[in-house]
Amino acid sequence: MHLNLSFNMLSQFPLGLFDQKTKLTTLDLTGNKIVSFELGIFDPLRRLKSLYLSSNSFVGKDLNPYLFDQNPNLSILDFSRNDMSQSPDNLLHALYNLETLNLDRTLLNVVPKFATSSNLKSLKHLILSTNQIKRIDDPTVFINLDSLKVLDLSKNNLDFIHENTFKTLRNLVGIILRSNQITTLPETLFQNVPKLINIELSDNQLETITVDSFKGTSLKNLNLSDNKIKFLPKNFCLELQNIDVTLAKLYFLPNPWECACMNELVNEIKNMNILYDGDDFDGEHQVCVVRDKFICDRTLKMLNIFLILIFTFLIVDCKLSCKSDNGQKDLGCSAGESDYVLKRGVVSDNNITTGITLKACRISDIEKESFNGLPALEYLDLAENKIKNLKLGVLDGAKQVMYLNLSYNLLSEFELGLFDQKPNLKLLDLRGNTIFHLKLGIFDALKNIQHIDLSSNSFLGKDINPYTFDRSKEIKFIDFSRNDMSESPDNLLHAFRGLDFLNLDRCFLKEVPRFATIPNLKNLKHLMLSTNLISKIDNGAIFVNLDNLEILNLAENCLEYINEKSLKPLRNLKMIVLRDNKFKKISNDLFRNLPVLGIVDLSSNELSTIPVAQDRSSGDLRGRPSPEGVL
Repeated sequence: MHLNLSFNMLSQFPLGLFDQKTKLTTLDLTGNKIVSFELGIFDPLRRLKSLYLSSNSFVGKDLNPYLFDQNPNLSILDFSRNDMSQSPDNLLHALYNLETLNLDRTLLNVVPKFATSSNLKSLKHLILSTNQIKRIDDPTVFINLDSLKVLDLSKNNLDFIHENTFKTLRNLVGIILRSNQITTLPETLFQNVPKLINIELSDNQLETITVDSFKGTSLKNLNLSDNKIKFLPKNFCLELQNIDVTLAKLYFLPNPWECACMNELVNEIKNMNILYDGDDFDGEHQVCVVRDKFICDRTLKMLNIFLILIFTFLIVDCKLSCKSDNGQKDLGCSAGESDYVLKRGVVSDNNITTGITLKACRISDIEKESFNGLPALEYLDLAENKIKNLKLGVLDGAKQVMYLNLSYNLLSEFELGLFDQKPNLKLLDLRGNTIFHLKLGIFDALKNIQHIDLSSNSFLGKDINPYTFDRSKEIKFIDFSRNDMSESPDNLLHAFRGLDFLNLDRCFLKEVPRFATIPNLKNLKHLMLSTNLISKIDNGAIFVNLDNLEILNLAENCLEYINEKSLKPLRNLKMIVLRDNKFKKISNDLFRNLPVLGIVDLSSNELSTIPVAQDRSSGDLRGRPSPEGVL
């Protein structure tokens, strides 16, 4: 009834292999190298209820949509850690009893149609975590999932969810939105989802949340930790009770709390016997920021917000408004009621302005000369706007700029020469756009650039010309995270001599890429390879060139094996993170003779023991207990 073939080296099955296994209810094929399934391979398994296909090598677009037609009793189906991004919409059309569908780390850019088809009315658990879903625009995307109880969208790129997305999920009990890019939530997003008990919003960019956001729910557990919250509405928990919501647990640390506001909240939750995360209240950790007066000035802030809302409502055509601090040196602007085209005269023509912040100003376009006459400008922030294109010459007026933030716009490509008048630029932030192509020569003028952030875009590493960064030899920090870098040229970074930090988190890597370990990277100190699909490290010399590496992060991969010689060249390694992998055993000599290794994180693996020799060089060996039987 139960057949476990997991973690072997199987790549294919002959048709008929399971013909005599008609009573089979569970088949585990996790962690093999399966590249394809012949149509009919599962047909004899009419009683099959659980099928685990995680961590293989097949591609969803190659799966025949009739593959599961003879498996009507399937209730658990695990596709995690495979590329399911272009799977047929009707892949699961024959499954009417499916209850759990796992699509964790399956390279998705959108919620796939095959996971929300009309026959999946029995689905209770949908796992879409650790993908690259940026937006959910369609309010009917989950309309067929009548029975859904748990929806996991954690660790995506989500920055927008339509306000009616969850309205049809009348049986939803828990929603996990942890580790996304959410800055604001529509007030109606969770409203009137009657059975909703658990809401996980940690590790986002939220600044506040309203009481009415939870009206019509059964909320018991709310996690707001790791956001940008300075205060919550006054009497937050009591006001929730007034709308028939009684909290049992509230997690709110860490956040940049104002101490007076946090003190009010802590007193309230203690009086109401609500559980909270109080471990950091030990006198050693900073949990809040003290202002001049120990008074929570929430009322004033909310009044200001209210007045601004009224003002902008009355003046429908209000434009960009700017004010200066520090004697005209720093200029900050706020958005008007509608999208705005920046023109000369708004921020231009000031001899002493050193910094301009135009963040989230609803700028859709920038006219030439908008930044002319700014000889002292060093800092320019254009993040979180709606800019689709930067015309050639539009940035030329601000020649002295050293910090340029263009993150979270709608930029897809740059004209050659756009940055030619930026010889002093040291930091360029391009994350969160839709850049699909980097023209050869685009960065050539940036000979002093030290920091480039290219994370969360749409380009493919295999399409990047290996000479793209040849003139930018001073780069110390480069971030490619949340892009597909899996087939990048081996010599992509060959011009770098002083690179200190390389981020390749969520880059669809199936092995440690050669471009990240080439001989010229001897100064690299931080290498981030987390949240990829690396299953093993066979090459004992893979890190031989990284003489100065101090931190190696391989967390959240599929790692089962590391050659015991792989880490030996890393004489300066201080920390290695192997959390959330598939280790069942570690070589006796893997960490031996690493003289400055201080932290080894092996938590959330499948280890039952670790040889004593492992810890000879380790100051802190970490392993959290878990139901899976780790340390």
